[in-house]
Amino acid sequence: MKRHNEHFLLQWYQKNKRKPLIIRGARQVGKSTLVRIFCQNNQLDLLEINLEKIKLKSFLKQQVHITDVLDEIQLLSKKKISANTIVFFDEIQEQPELLKFLRFYYEERPGLAVIAAGSLLEIALRDENFSFPVGRIEFMHLGPMLFSEFLLATNNELLLNKIKTQDFTETVINLANEQFRNYLYVGGMPQVVKTFVEEKSLVNVRDVQEQIIQTYMADFPKYNSRIQYDRVQRIFYAAVTCVGKKM
Repeated sequence: MKRHNEHFLLQWYQKNKRKPLIIRGARQVGKSTLVRIFCQNNQLDLLEINLEKIKLKSFLKQQVHITDVLDEIQLLSKKKISANTIVFFDEIQEQPELLKFLRFYYEERPGLAVIAAGSLLEIALRDENFSFPVGRIEFMHLGPMLFSEFLLATNNELLLNKIKTQDFTETVINLANEQFRNYLYVGGMPQVVKTFVEEKSLVNVRDVQEQIIQTYMADFPKYNSRIQYDRVQRIFYAAVTCVGKKM
């Protein structure tokens, strides 16, 4: 499924003085998938390290050297870093000390393309007592799929072009309203949209939505030492009652 942010990644990659990029956003909005699709569409070699599954031991040393980190990730992934490589640290909130280290990629290995992705970084880093290395890192926020992206995913590119050019015949208006109702029900989570496109079943869509909600709720205890869990839970349950209301 095409995401507009892929164009942002291409612009970032083509910069002469490229900085490490941090992709921020909630879980399940497609951060990892976006990076994989971008690499695939641009014939780039992806070297991905998922920090939920792997802990980098080179950061356990008292003094960390960039060559040690690069050696470790090459050995773990069984891939050699080249000029065509994107180094991707996924779920970086699981090893937040790596965020401090990203500045050294810009200073010591400026030609290396580095992307990090994580969710709820502000909460995860609240106890780390450090600030982001300003001027040495770029940021990109990724949210759920937009209506325009939903139209592309559901093979309604012609309708999208009609809307963009404001070519509003009665047929276009009726079809646009129908697709917008679908979008309001399905939402913008990529896995839910994918299910809707492939299975054409709103029942299955609801199942995937429920799974995502359970995933979000399962994350609450992870931040229990930093925030008041019961308050987050109450806000989460109450949010649905605020839909459509002016706050």
